[in-house]
Amino acid sequence: MSMIRSTSGFVQNWMGVLRVPLVLITMMFFPFALAAQTGTSGQITGSVTDQNGAVVTGATISLVQIETGAKRTSTSNTDGNYSISNLAIGTYRISVTRDGFKETSVSNVVVNVSNITRQDIVLEAGAITEVVN
Repeated sequence: MSMIRSTSGFVQNWMGVLRVPLVLITMMFFPFALAAQTGTSGQITGSVTDQNGAVVTGATISLVQIETGAKRTSTSNTDGNYSISNLAIGTYRISVTRDGFKETSVSNVVVNVSNITRQDIVLEAGAITEVVN
């Protein structure tokens, strides 16, 4: 029994000794964890489908920030999904094109800090010279 007490006393002493460095290490990295939670950008994500609900792969998604004119592009993947991250906060216009479909545009898509804005797009069959707003 005395062996168990001496072992538990030994463990308790070491836990006391290690507690201070562990607290200091945690405090050093905590600000970085907080910084990762806050940001200055957002993201737009969504899916591109046709009028029947079938996914549209290879569609070109173009974003233009209304306030600055900054442009970003992406392409829908094999599941019809797209995602554009690290966007400055603001208001965007999204234009989507794909051969065999009319160009589709969505205005006033708002990106907020550290948020994911979802904007699904439905393309209509037709010539690319036709624009659907």
